[in-house]
Amino acid sequence: MFSLVSGLFYLFCFATFLLGFFTALNQFYRFLANEALNLATQNDKNRATAFVVAGGIMGGILGPNLANIGTLIYERSTACDE
Repeated sequence: MFSLVSGLFYLFCFATFLLGFFTALNQFYRFLANEALNLATQNDKNRATAFVVAGGIMGGILGPNLANIGTLIYERSTACDE
């Protein structure tokens, strides 16, 4: 959002690239959890996949909430500067 407000299109493109990269990396970890447990039972593979998916869900919920808290902190620090 900062990049769009500031008119820095290149920064916006870089941020979008990072978002896509880390989303793909999250998908990669889901499959890596299954492959790393080659000798494990099916129950262990299901459990590992569930942990990876649960981590993604928690990140999806906590990320925006922490960002909202960050904007409140940022607004307070800029309000004090004026």
